[in-house]
Amino acid sequence: MRWLVFAGVALIVAGKAPMALAQTPAAVTPEPLPACSVAPRPIDATLALWFSPNATPVATPVPATPLASAPEIPTGQPVDAGTQAAIETTLREVVACGNAGDFARRLALFTDRFARQFGPPSGVTAEAARAALATPQPVPATQAAAIVAIDQCRQLADGRVVVTLTLDDPTARPRRQSLEAFLVRSDDRWLVDDLVPIVTPATPIATPIARATPATSS
Repeated sequence: MRWLVFAGVALIVAGKAPMALAQTPAAVTPEPLPACSVAPRPIDATLALWFSPNATPVATPVPATPLASAPEIPTGQPVDAGTQAAIETTLREVVACGNAGDFARRLALFTDRFARQFGPPSGVTAEAARAALATPQPVPATQAAAIVAIDQCRQLADGRVVVTLTLDDPTARPRRQSLEAFLVRSDDRWLVDDLVPIVTPATPIATPIARATPATSS
């Protein structure tokens, strides 16, 4: 079930770009998370995104390229307080369901387009995927992700809303992760349509200059 396990963005950024050197983040009180209580995405409907009718795996879409600099981060108009609250509710439950290891429920908070990216790797059968989706496996408390901040929520011209999400993820390097979450309105709630990491280039560490040892007089 490892293909479904991502507390923050490690699955998306793996091998994509250099990350900042791991540093101890400043202490922040994590935002409280709700229970993972959304109705689960039907397993048959989920498997239909990942496998053809004859159980052959369908090609998984390539994740979005990480954003490497401030100019690449999309701008937009501020949203109203009701929209902001609804967006925050979705994102908190996404993280809560990840910590609960309940991926049928977590995928219910994703659009079909985004859920396709979490199909199993080659060699995993439809039945194995079904069993994984049907069996929640909570992550250890020491590996649970926490939300540090949800801010800069803004409306885009294409109708989506984008928000900057900062996570504390003990399983990631660096531990503090920032990403842009894109959401779309679906019926009575907002669904995640993409998660795009904001990548900080590694900062070189200065090499100390060796000092010459003064010569001793004979």
